[in-house]
Amino acid sequence: MFSTGEPIDTARFEVLVSMEGALAMDFHPGSATMYVATKQGTVSSVVDGAASVVVDLTGEVATGLEQGLLGMAFHPDGSYLYLNYTDIDFDTHVVEFEVGGNGVPELETRRDVLFVEQPLESHNGGHLEFGPDGYLWIGLGDGGGIIGGPETGVSENAQDLSSILGSLIRINPRPSQGAEYSIPPDNPFVGVEGARGEIWMLGLRNPWRFSFDSVTGDLWVGDVGQFCWEEINFFAAADGGGSAANLGWPMVEGPDNWRGGDIEGVTWAAYDLAHALRDISLTGGIVYRGDDLPDLYGWYIFTDAYVGNMRAMRIADDGDVEIRPLTVDRTQVVSFTEGPDGEIYVISLQDGVSKLVPDSGG
Repeated sequence: MFSTGEPIDTARFEVLVSMEGALAMDFHPGSATMYVATKQGTVSSVVDGAASVVVDLTGEVATGLEQGLLGMAFHPDGSYLYLNYTDIDFDTHVVEFEVGGNGVPELETRRDVLFVEQPLESHNGGHLEFGPDGYLWIGLGDGGGIIGGPETGVSENAQDLSSILGSLIRINPRPSQGAEYSIPPDNPFVGVEGARGEIWMLGLRNPWRFSFDSVTGDLWVGDVGQFCWEEINFFAAADGGGSAANLGWPMVEGPDNWRGGDIEGVTWAAYDLAHALRDISLTGGIVYRGDDLPDLYGWYIFTDAYVGNMRAMRIADDGDVEIRPLTVDRTQVVSFTEGPDGEIYVISLQDGVSKLVPDSGG
């Protein structure tokens, strides 16, 4: 059951840095300095609103519609920085840099962690996040293609356990026994014949931002749809956090069954957003756990990258979903970040980085 409540009007945006092409950000755990990645391939430290480039991959990064430097994450102890980008051949790279005591990445320490060959130029996913378990989680799209289109078979990657395309994977990014990374032994497909052990869940089309609730450890996954629906998927930590879940793509999109007949084993979305009602490209958000905006505490904040329409969502114990619009909005919002202060930082390709702060007139 879904319901829509009254708008929440107690917040406003405070612009922290204007930066064209801002796509992702994180805070260095040791220094709490803000770092912002751009679609074009740079990473900049931001101090008092002034940005200084510390990593420049612009000669290596493709910048088409769904390409670029798509994700970044600092290791929880602050010692490494991880970046996810699409190269000029449109393939996916995850790279690592050691980070000095001043919080600045040391360029000469660059190391390749993961390479994924992409069959087409779209659906790259790209988000990186360290989970409460200390492992690195990586969202990968299905590699592109349209059901019934000329790219026959491409969209089936999300149901193929021998491929990590169309999945959320979970790894220890540090090298081990000659490999560039290791696979946690409790990943659900470890030891399954023909399956990639990195996979945590499958059946995703193009996961555009996922996050962990910093209080409960619950996992929220936004998945961009094709023709009709966007999805918000919820997995309670107490129920296994989505381990081995199959979100159903390309068999299902939102509540629609593309294949017909009975489909077993699909985890249906917690909330489906219809293209007919404006939403066309979901940007998954975060659960607010700060102190400055008590009206938002415990609500999941999300939006649509193209049309805006920022909203708050929460799920009751009985599964009922409540949605409340926010009276503030930004265009081209492509990411949300939880700061060390627990507050929400909003990243827009057009407007740079803003912070949600109390509106004294609200």
